[in-house]
Amino acid sequence: VKDEWTLAPVAFLAATLLAISLIDLEHYIVPNRIVAPALGASLLLYAGALGGPAEPTDLVRAVTAGLVAGLGLGVVHLVSPGGMGMGDVKLAFLLGLHLGWAGWGQVGLGFFLGFAYGSVVGVGLLITGRRGRREHIPFAPFLAGGTMTALLWGAPIIDWYRGAGS
Repeated sequence: VKDEWTLAPVAFLAATLLAISLIDLEHYIVPNRIVAPALGASLLLYAGALGGPAEPTDLVRAVTAGLVAGLGLGVVHLVSPGGMGMGDVKLAFLLGLHLGWAGWGQVGLGFFLGFAYGSVVGVGLLITGRRGRREHIPFAPFLAGGTMTALLWGAPIIDWYRGAGS
């Protein structure tokens, strides 16, 4: 969390992602009835942060990151429609918005971690025989986990990564 102005949007996102993750785990859907209002509320919360230390460019970056994330997962959906649902694509816009507010590094880290978490669990489920290759695994919980990791601990992780290459 960058500052006290971003605490409310991040707390709101955490609660929203908990609900979405539980629904996706049980029903294999990411409900538009949650994602769409959450997107509107998030935009309003971040617009309110413009009254604090934020700059209009922060909001532009956040919206741009949301579009990039949504389009990126949209391409994945088009290439492999059975592998990822449109709910995940729509969720990516919401996640990209929040991650983009924090910075481009957090956008990359959040989605990388989401895919990494999903891959590790997916491989584990295959190895243990709990899931077959053709069986679906809900993806929203992993995207949520990657996003929250990047929002809460992204700056030190990114600093560590950048320092590791020196």
